[in-house]
Amino acid sequence: MPPVLLFFPPFIRETNRGLIKVIKNCTQNFNETNFIGKGGYGRVYKGFLYWRNYKSLPVAVKQLDATGFQGSKEFYTEILMLSQYRHKNIVTLIGFCDDGNEMILVYEYASNGSLDAYLSDPYKLGILSWEKRLHICSGAASALDYLHNHVSTDHRIIHRDIKSANILLDNNWNAKLADFGLSRICQANQQNSGVITNLVGTRGYCDPQYEKTGILTKESDIYSFGVVLFEVLCGRLACAFQYNDERRFLHHIARTCYQNGALGTIIDYRIREHIVPESLNLFSAIAYQCLHKTREQRPTIAEVALTLENVTRVQWVRHHQDYTMEYIEGAMDPEYVVTADDVDKLIAVEVIPMDDQGRQGEIVRPFANQQNKITCDPEMQQEIGISMSVGQASFCVLLVQFLAP
Repeated sequence: MPPVLLFFPPFIRETNRGLIKVIKNCTQNFNETNFIGKGGYGRVYKGFLYWRNYKSLPVAVKQLDATGFQGSKEFYTEILMLSQYRHKNIVTLIGFCDDGNEMILVYEYASNGSLDAYLSDPYKLGILSWEKRLHICSGAASALDYLHNHVSTDHRIIHRDIKSANILLDNNWNAKLADFGLSRICQANQQNSGVITNLVGTRGYCDPQYEKTGILTKESDIYSFGVVLFEVLCGRLACAFQYNDERRFLHHIARTCYQNGALGTIIDYRIREHIVPESLNLFSAIAYQCLHKTREQRPTIAEVALTLENVTRVQWVRHHQDYTMEYIEGAMDPEYVVTADDVDKLIAVEVIPMDDQGRQGEIVRPFANQQNKITCDPEMQQEIGISMSVGQASFCVLLVQFLAP
């Protein structure tokens, strides 16, 4: 049996066979109580890693299924990609091992799971406000922009399997793009660079031109990401096999509804009333452009990322009674909870009343941070008391500003 090969940042390579026990121990020898998911690569377990400077580090451990869709080629492609290319919105590889019998990958643990888990569960989907969804999409777009445009001056990475199941979410709802086993490197200094490959990917997300020609380009990722954007907007997965009509595949019904001006009929009802019209127009337009059947008509990922940034700005616009508008930079999610740790950094919090259907009211007053206490002026306090006493409004944090580091 060849020696165990373990690779941990900062790029330490060891050959101690006993280290395989470290991986097994952190998952209690792959105990079913630690099982958290399964994909083309194999089974995934949660564990707590004790090794060198890691003390009870939460990790996700992937165990290769020898009979599965992906094998050793994808295993080492994943290692190559994640050890060379690092970004805040790409999952972090902690280590791997291969002793001839076991092929295992160890990643940072994304405590909020994968995006598809929310899109497939109506109860969990209610957790994702429109602002959270925008934040997740912007993070995923940033990761893809890095792969397409910033890994090198002479080559780029095509992910080849963009889907909601491969977008993980950390404890702050930051997107972490994952699963690079099918990725390909291609030249970046040619206008229409691509590679001819065997068709791989996931049904419902695949670029139709890639399916037809076998030629993979960066625009193939753009198409798949457009499907993800519509998944987020409509609150459903790309494929809904309970339907036997045009509703089965989201890319088809989304294009049809957009072209017919009927997008409102498929938008997730949980967020429909919370979306500013201009925000919806920008978001849906860029998602639709991503789904163009011809590659040349699709936007670049840089254009998508910029649009999503603008969508976020528009969503956080405040309309004043004098008809002026204020764009709020760096606004946090309305459901953000101010903790005791925030108090000494807090400058101000602004709130806006919400009725029982989530519609925004007109009251806006600052909460001042006086003597490390979050207080409000008497007039605002009275308005809050009256509104809440008659059941007309509840209040949530709209904006949190912090001192510069």
